[in-house]
Amino acid sequence: MTGEDEQFVLDFWRTLRRVEALAAGAPVDRPVACAHAGPLAGAHTDAELAAALLAMAAWAEERGYLRASAACAELAATLAEDDPHPSILAGRLGRRLADYDRAEAWYVRGAALARSARAWEQYVQALLWHGFLHFQKGEHALAERRYRSAGRAATRYGRRALAGVAHHNLLTIASDLGRFEAGARHAARALALYPVHYPRVPHLVHDYGFLLARNGYFSAALPLFEAVYPHIPAPHERIVVAGNIARAAGGARVPRRFQEAADEVCALAGAAEENASRGLLGLAEGAHSLGYLPRAVLFAERAAEVALRRGDHEVVKLAAAVAERARAGAGAPADRGRLAAHVGIARECIDRLRRWAGRPRGQAVNMLRRHLPRQPAPAETAASTGWRRPAL
Repeated sequence: MTGEDEQFVLDFWRTLRRVEALAAGAPVDRPVACAHAGPLAGAHTDAELAAALLAMAAWAEERGYLRASAACAELAATLAEDDPHPSILAGRLGRRLADYDRAEAWYVRGAALARSARAWEQYVQALLWHGFLHFQKGEHALAERRYRSAGRAATRYGRRALAGVAHHNLLTIASDLGRFEAGARHAARALALYPVHYPRVPHLVHDYGFLLARNGYFSAALPLFEAVYPHIPAPHERIVVAGNIARAAGGARVPRRFQEAADEVCALAGAAEENASRGLLGLAEGAHSLGYLPRAVLFAERAAEVALRRGDHEVVKLAAAVAERARAGAGAPADRGRLAAHVGIARECIDRLRRWAGRPRGQAVNMLRRHLPRQPAPAETAASTGWRRPAL
């Protein structure tokens, strides 16, 4: 941490205490200002304070100060009682901190506020994030229910890209549960629904690669992971990509690439725990494929330890299975090679990623906001997005 950051954090916490007192109704001067508080300086109304706190939350999250960021978001949600955005943000940050009960309460509040305000995009996002919380806890049935509700709402209110996100998230459930064909269908549907420059395109390519790797198609998955590797720089996401490169490289019998990825995962896991268990699980499976059985056990045990601490029960179960196979000296799964039936999806993923990488820098988000429909277009039917209301 730089000296400037240290001063900011000191001023930040002093300011935060004053805003907490203000939110609780204590007598505090309305102008909240400090040398490094940035947007908090000069904020007077509740709405101005909430907006300033959200800016502070973004600053803190970028630098990895998750608890400070979550505190800002929660205070903003308290001050902006009718705005769903701070509540949804507080839920997302609570999930990143593995404070799942608190996160769920904020998601429920955010969804209710969004529905009341008819803020349909935020309503769908609240459902999606709530589903992801259940997914991270290994509660697949609850996660799937949230995702399907989000997909139907996205279709109803003309949010085509968010309907794609719901399919994308169901792909991750299918991967964890071994539903290969269902996962491939969700991947193809999400790819069709995402705009060319949608920010989640690299993550979709990665997650389709994970579906392939989990089903033994290691040499088909590895090029997808390598293609997205430069485009997912956030450490808490990059550790998952590197872990999956190790998994696929091990399965495809490429020991040099396995070792490079293993070194990166270990370095990232030593810095922070978020998603470390999933990165370490990839190392365990890659090491087992290469016949490095003691290392496979070690990586699996570390993955289970971190996952147990963070409540990721699915990783605990998968890591225990890898460790058991490695201790028993069970043979590694064979690489099933490139999958002819799904090579078209893989090629489309690479082509879409190439087009995505050529987007105008800094313009993608503005483009999405400008062209996002407020009402469903005539062609925006349940059939076009794959989301239909269940039969009564």
